[in-house]
Amino acid sequence: MSAVIAAALSATMAVPAFAAAPTFSDVPASHWAYTAIEKAAGAKMVGGIGNGKYSPTGTVTGGQLLAMLTRYFCPSDIETDATVLEQAGCSGKWYSGNWYAALKNGYLDGLEKSGLNLDAPVTREQMVAILYNVAGHPEADTSALSPFNDKNQVAAYAVNGFAWAVSNKVVGGTSNTTLSPSGTATRAQIAVILIRYLENVVGATFPEVTPSQPETKPEQGDATTVPSDVNAYIKTLPERVQHAISAWYDDLFFSNPEEVKAAGIQKWADKPTLGYTATANKNGYHTECTLDLSGAVLDYDVVDIMNRYRHEDGRSTHDAVWAYGDMLEEQALAGAKYPQLSEDSMWAGNVTKADSLEQAMQIFFETGKLTTFMGNSSDVIAAAHYTNSEGDTYYALAKVNSAINPCGNVKSAQHNYDIK
Repeated sequence: MSAVIAAALSATMAVPAFAAAPTFSDVPASHWAYTAIEKAAGAKMVGGIGNGKYSPTGTVTGGQLLAMLTRYFCPSDIETDATVLEQAGCSGKWYSGNWYAALKNGYLDGLEKSGLNLDAPVTREQMVAILYNVAGHPEADTSALSPFNDKNQVAAYAVNGFAWAVSNKVVGGTSNTTLSPSGTATRAQIAVILIRYLENVVGATFPEVTPSQPETKPEQGDATTVPSDVNAYIKTLPERVQHAISAWYDDLFFSNPEEVKAAGIQKWADKPTLGYTATANKNGYHTECTLDLSGAVLDYDVVDIMNRYRHEDGRSTHDAVWAYGDMLEEQALAGAKYPQLSEDSMWAGNVTKADSLEQAMQIFFETGKLTTFMGNSSDVIAAAHYTNSEGDTYYALAKVNSAINPCGNVKSAQHNYDIK
């Protein structure tokens, strides 16, 4: 059965009704991709990662993408016979049957020289080339790529696929002038792209996704307030953190997220942090920092991404968590806004220019910088990014040990403050 016929038949399939409550605990109704993820999950195209979570910021490998597509479009072609799979050169992978079905239906046609690694995050140009094959190689107008300055960076095998995908609103640019063909897509973005393909190209229809209790992102609401009692708050933290706080710090003070946001820093209201000075600095943090950190953005999604890497590494007995202290958030913010300072101080040992947090983490992983985040020592983290006047975005990643200095190392911080 051709991909085109399979697609046409799938448009007539009855799509299951969706639950009123969110399917995944980490994709609330306020999430920007909530509707697409619910539709894709209801259609059995995507699934969770366990414990009721979807991991919207996680990447998608080539094998995972093939599994999503073959489960929906050609489930009867998913081979389970080990002998057949071995003869076809598709054995030894959890997605071997999906791989076989994809080859049988031509989903990987033309990608032989693309460097496609089914165990690595699939790139945007590989993804659109695969979808273009699923669609049956329809006519494509390459002039659709003319607004994008990096169109010449698109590999030859993916030009028609990108043009077709842009023309049919299956994908858009990463900005008004960039396609980022070698970039990757998150699990949330993949769900959106797949639903766009089904609705815009295949013509599939889905029941309306209407959550019974829409949620509001904490940073957008006024309900969350800074706890009034520092000691009572500390008692809610893990025991190892409580012990470290009592051993390493004297008086600690809450920073007010509203004051931090008023200073031009994007901080969530439900992520209180503690500092060591009685009065706040110009950034709203209780430290001696005099740097202007306005315009920098805290990247809370780093926790989910980091824990994915930690789970794959296998040496960690518990998950990493977001910063408890002002110092660690400042370390990430300063590293992102002033990357040159990281050469002379300890603002952030991990700084890179990247197009996204996911890409930055991949760079840190490939350069070995995430090694020190594995195991249980560096389990409190913070990340931030800043886009400078030239349009370059820098991402910074900082860490401390929850059993030693969970709110940050005061001596190291003061050394940084001396450098200004």
